[in-house]
Amino acid sequence: CLVGSEMCIRDSNILVSDTAPLAVKLPSIGTSYRLIVDGKVLSTVGLPGTSKALTRPAYQPSVVSFTPESTRVEVILQVANFHHRNAGIWEPARLGLPQALQRERENGIAGDLLLFGAILIMGLYNLCTWVFRQESKSSLFLGIFCLLIGIRTLIVGERYVSHLAPSLGWEFLTRLEYVCWVLAAPMFMAFMHSLYRREGNRNVATSVWLVASAFTLWAFLTPIKLATELVPAYQIVTVLVIVYGIYVISLAVYRKREGSILLGIGSFILFVAALNDMVALNLTLTGDNTFHVALFLFILLQSFLVSIVYSRAFRTIERQSSELTKTNLELHIQEKLRLSLIHI
Repeated sequence: CLVGSEMCIRDSNILVSDTAPLAVKLPSIGTSYRLIVDGKVLSTVGLPGTSKALTRPAYQPSVVSFTPESTRVEVILQVANFHHRNAGIWEPARLGLPQALQRERENGIAGDLLLFGAILIMGLYNLCTWVFRQESKSSLFLGIFCLLIGIRTLIVGERYVSHLAPSLGWEFLTRLEYVCWVLAAPMFMAFMHSLYRREGNRNVATSVWLVASAFTLWAFLTPIKLATELVPAYQIVTVLVIVYGIYVISLAVYRKREGSILLGIGSFILFVAALNDMVALNLTLTGDNTFHVALFLFILLQSFLVSIVYSRAFRTIERQSSELTKTNLELHIQEKLRLSLIHI
């Protein structure tokens, strides 16, 4: 059921073997709905109506339990949208045992929180590294990139932030989701350029920043339905950034830059996951959001790379310190011999 600016109703009759308790797992539905089972309203998210003035959008994935009155269950789902470019039931609603579906939702929330925590910690770690070593611009860009993706992790998926802070509202969270995505692309490009300046092109980086800034203003300042129209356009920009990133990293690997192989492996995983999620979004396919998991693997590889670089730098400092101590000792001995000869 994909509609533009109208209301649609899905009516289904489901045959069950007995009247044992059941549940429906409802995903994010664009952008408001009412679930009616056997004539009883069991769940209302947002406020579905027949006009924009009578409709209030909201995202709130949930599990709704009920007990069938007979072996034939009538399920009606009323969906209304006047605020988003693409509306309707984006993923299938699932029918099953209440305990199993509730456990599935809890596992999804736990996974989102785990990824958010891991990405947030690594982002703060990189920002702290930059604070104490400000010449390391790569840590700054990677840290901000992690914070942007970490925030977006709570907004999408099981959308747990809507339970934590319902007062933020659907419109603000939707704009924030887009802005985090829009700014993540040039931030990642800046991270790559800080590592491999000779392989990158400053004009390309500047152009991407200008485009991202324009899209950010678009996401914040235009009416919300028009703001949602930026998704297809910026997906093209994201694909171009991915292609350019592959070029830069491939060139770095070819020139045997330090850490380029690890960065290439992590970036390849990240790029494939990003393309997978964009294709799934456009074709309205089901499946897990793989980008955040891929990002976590990417950060682990980058942390390993940073550890290698710092270990080598520490060993170099130790070796130079030892050589300097040895040189100072030799100079001290020579000075003593010189003074001895003068006294003689």
